[in-house]
Amino acid sequence: MIRYAISDEHYFHEGMITNCGRQFNNPQEMNDFMIGENNHIVKNNDEVYHIGDFMWGSDYDKLQYILKRLNGKHHLILGNHDRFKPFDYIEAGFISVHTALWMEEMVMVHDPSVYTFCKEELGILVHGHIHDLWHKVAGKPVINVSVEVIDYLPISFEDIRETIKNV
Repeated sequence: MIRYAISDEHYFHEGMITNCGRQFNNPQEMNDFMIGENNHIVKNNDEVYHIGDFMWGSDYDKLQYILKRLNGKHHLILGNHDRFKPFDYIEAGFISVHTALWMEEMVMVHDPSVYTFCKEELGILVHGHIHDLWHKVAGKPVINVSVEVIDYLPISFEDIRETIKNV
């Protein structure tokens, strides 16, 4: 089993195409591409930690539609655009739902402003929210896993560790 992280997919969000310079013609093309990228590397027994802003809107059928198409076991760290109640996400297919999650040496939270309250000894801060504003913070254990900076591919925890070592 491999663990992966990814953030800010914003499935079904047409505004992301123009606002974030995503190179897609429409939301369906964007959705299909991101699902394909996930399924290219994630196997069914792997775990994927979605660190906020999984989907745009509050259409439960669309949420189920995306989750059923994704390989792997999925966990959600809530972001500012995640609109459902936690148990709705569980019923749709997520394994767990959190506001923040400490796992191994990683702290996963959507908004990186929490870093101002964290001590480095808490671990590597893995976040999203800022899209392509930055990827790594020089000399700090902070990494952005928004889709725009990880080429829409979930990044393995091992690759996160290696990236932080090389900052």
